[in-house]
Amino acid sequence: MISLAILFAAEAASQSGISNDSPVFQLCQRLVGGKWEGLVNKDVHIEFQFHMEDNGNKFVGIGTIGVGSAHPLSVHSSYGWDPDTKQVYYLDQHGYDSVYFGHVTREGSDLVLDFKGLAGDPGHFESRVTLGKDEYEASMSAEKDGKWEPMGLHIKLHRVK
Repeated sequence: MISLAILFAAEAASQSGISNDSPVFQLCQRLVGGKWEGLVNKDVHIEFQFHMEDNGNKFVGIGTIGVGSAHPLSVHSSYGWDPDTKQVYYLDQHGYDSVYFGHVTREGSDLVLDFKGLAGDPGHFESRVTLGKDEYEASMSAEKDGKWEPMGLHIKLHRVK
């Protein structure tokens, strides 16, 4: 019975349209390797590490927002291929009570994450990311009345080797 389940899963994966050669996915993969450290705005310390899973078809980020603070927040992010929309998906869990889901596109050399809260936060958000070899900068906006409004949230990270 287990062998049949493994064969079914392997067949489903081979037909699911997994595409780790997507230009968006390849740009996102720059996050993999080393440790990332930096700040949210100018005073909240953040740390992340990213690694590949599922034969290079998904990568996962595990980190903490508020390192060294009284109430640090653990974060677990996954990026993979959504065969239905033919886009890179983004799934993010903040702590134990907030989950976000959306998709990642590319505008020029920037990544754009468009995501909504699935649990704990009903908002609709956009994160615009400039991602260099060892630098990461992002600004966040929230949708209000059909328009994107800056949240005043800025993340700046650098890779620690």
